Amino acid sequence: MRKQFVFLLALAILFVACSLPRRTSVIATPVPTSLPKEASYRVDIHAGTRTLKVGETVTITGTIVGGFGNPLYSIKLKDQGASQPTLLVSLTPSNEITRKADASNVLKFVSTTVMPNQVIVVLLGYSPGITEVSIAVNGEIGETNGSGRWWFNYVAKSSEGSAITVIN
Repeated sequence: MRKQFVFLLALAILFVACSLPRRTSVIATPVPTSLPKEASYRVDIHAGTRTLKVGETVTITGTIVGGFGNPLYSIKLKDQGASQPTLLVSLTPSNEITRKADASNVLKFVSTTVMPNQVIVVLLGYSPGITEVSIAVNGEIGETNGSGRWWFNYVAKSSEGSAITVIN
């Protein structure tokens, strides 16, 4: 009789233990509903003038559309007849020049200013000719799906070229 009692007691305990709600922790990881729309990020370029004389300066403004985190800027020049653009200068978000080269026979580097979402480059007309100026930005883009969780991509975007003509 005692063995039956112990057996029934153990069975009752097992039944109760199995029927109690279990404490479990569930970590929910939201699934992104949309990743960053890379196409909405771009660089718009504007030249103060398209034609200047030797000895005059031109101001080129690159405006970042869409916002980039930790942007690194590259200003490239392509003289008429050249097959590829050449890097003139690379810049950090704090306007520190990380690389500089003599990239053109037509335009020479004078200065740069980096502001949030904008870079301003001043170039000097050095000799007659046509040079295409472009501005590229590399940086982080991020987007959330509303859950408070962000996704980041590191992307590069470049402006269309802007042709500058230097005359005597």
